[in-house]
Amino acid sequence: MRDLGRRSLIAIGSSYAVTLPKDWIKRVGGGKVRIVEGSSGELMILPDAREHISKVSIDLGGMEEGLWEIIAAYLDGYDEIEIRKERMRRKDLETLKKALSKLIGMEILEEGSSRILLRCLMDYSSVKPMELLLRMKGIILGMLSDLRDAVAEGDKEMMSLVAERDDEVDKIYFALVRSIRKAMRSPEIMGMIGVDPINLLDMRIAAMIMELIADNIVELTQSNCDCIDLLKEISNLFDRGVRSFELKDFKGALEVRGRVNEIIKDLPAEKSLLPLINILFRIEDLCDLVSPKFL
Repeated sequence: MRDLGRRSLIAIGSSYAVTLPKDWIKRVGGGKVRIVEGSSGELMILPDAREHISKVSIDLGGMEEGLWEIIAAYLDGYDEIEIRKERMRRKDLETLKKALSKLIGMEILEEGSSRILLRCLMDYSSVKPMELLLRMKGIILGMLSDLRDAVAEGDKEMMSLVAERDDEVDKIYFALVRSIRKAMRSPEIMGMIGVDPINLLDMRIAAMIMELIADNIVELTQSNCDCIDLLKEISNLFDRGVRSFELKDFKGALEVRGRVNEIIKDLPAEKSLLPLINILFRIEDLCDLVSPKFL
């Protein structure tokens, strides 16, 4: 960011005008500009250019490596992803479409025997990271609740369904990472969703913590853990921890953190309890993201 100096406001009737640097006007091609208000009340003046569509082309060699390249391009914010392969087999297409089901907004625009064009149709002005984070929270709370019932009833099928729901958490996590990266690169998007870079960074870390909690719940479905009452309290602490993060409630975060520490100290060091202990540590990490408000 370059400081272009101070400008005076010029009163024109009931409005105000401000001069812009001549070299900047030439560089952006003149014409109209867009004015976006940031989360802290600042105004950003941006060239009124047409929406830029970022594109990338991927040569699909090995399918596993290629899928990770596609996911990486999605997370990195590319709008169009062109996939090329000498010959697309039915199995390749089925594997690809299964992977695309985890990428919110990504659709197939063109499909041929050697080329597939993907386009992300996500509207960034309406996708707010905090809303996605709260959707992750809702799914994880549902996983904990159903896991508690499955343990109480010894229902193996329900445990399997709980584990499968981790895919939904991953899907929202990918979309959240993508939206945060797009916003970090675009002052316009950042202004539209009303957040600043520090909040975006905190939400990125919180999302990663919550994704790991979902993974720990999957591990619990495969363990011999029989802590029904503890699962209920952990669910409550997780809910309060996320709410403290959302509302920037430092006192609430401290209370959750204190109770988490008490539980960890009282738990025996058993292998079957390790996923449970990891969930508690991650709730503590979530609370650490909440800072006090200094005057």
